[in-house]
Amino acid sequence: MKWLLDVLKKRYDIEDRNILEHYRVAYSVPNRFHKERLRGRKLDPGIGNFDRLKAGLREEPSEDPDVIAGRIGGGAATLMPASARLDSPDEETEEEETVQVASIPNVISTTQTAWKIAGDQYKASTTVYYFPDGTSLRGDQIQDWSHIPPKTEVRMGGIQSAASKEISQPRTEVVLPEISASLSPWKIANALYNSSFTFYIYPDVTLHAGNRISDWSKVPFGSKVLVAYRQISAPRTRNRLGEDLEDIYLAPQTIYLFPDHSIKSGDQIEDFTRIPAGTRVLAKVE
Repeated sequence: MKWLLDVLKKRYDIEDRNILEHYRVAYSVPNRFHKERLRGRKLDPGIGNFDRLKAGLREEPSEDPDVIAGRIGGGAATLMPASARLDSPDEETEEEETVQVASIPNVISTTQTAWKIAGDQYKASTTVYYFPDGTSLRGDQIQDWSHIPPKTEVRMGGIQSAASKEISQPRTEVVLPEISASLSPWKIANALYNSSFTFYIYPDVTLHAGNRISDWSKVPFGSKVLVAYRQISAPRTRNRLGEDLEDIYLAPQTIYLFPDHSIKSGDQIEDFTRIPAGTRVLAKVE
């Protein structure tokens, strides 16, 4: 397999990230159960039965570009990463850690992904991820699935315990992927890095659409990235809980950028009647 891929990559000048497993390109046909095309009709190869690193593939999209672009529905396969890691840590350390972590059920490791553990419930509100640093998040609260650390415990069919909620509460801002020396706009947003649907929140909390950025070398490290988003008007209501608002305003994926430079998601807003003027609201493109 590795030899064949090497030949095809050289002959057709194909980059590693553009080589996709069968499950990523096999769509299901719309039917009475699913009204839209979904990913994952075939699993040969797919999750758990294909190692990209062993096949000589060093890069892959961090998210499913077809789902982001709306060519297929999200479904359970919105973020179906291959089991292999993209980086290349010390082999001995990786092997030792894999043996230790993989022996524990429902714990994320270099070979055991969130999808392999939780299936189509990996990003459900009833699936809770307990991180090694003592914090925890529900599946529907996680924005960047490419940075779930090994030794994260996955518990399904429940809710966060009171202790876990108390530990996580000091997080006043939404956790979003950030540009760094090792994480470029392309690695985060893939083909949508310069799209009008991708927004960059600079450290000074100024907002920049991808299609308006001309000099990418000047995009500062620490900039947060929103992929497949659109700006919507700020909510107007006299109901503190926003019970008369559209669901989009209360969604955990909806981002509020406040004039005081704080960032919150829709499910973190405590009083919708006190949202200050100048607040910008960005909603996920469905």
